[in-house]
Amino acid sequence: MKTILYILLISFILSFVFICFLWFIYYGSGHKIPIETNRWLLSLTIVDVFVIIALLITLNKISKNQ
Repeated sequence: MKTILYILLISFILSFVFICFLWFIYYGSGHKIPIETNRWLLSLTIVDVFVIIALLITLNKISKNQ
């Protein structure tokens, strides 16, 4: 169970890094970015952060029980 949670945590952290990279590419280009793209990146970031926090809390609870 712990191994699966660690794999999920690593994959969500990598997706967060990828989202940050996309944000940098979008805004670093100097072009006008549509508001839909901003909303899309913001929603992805918020969901990703909440999932990472939930996984960290779950892993801490599992570690304390063992």
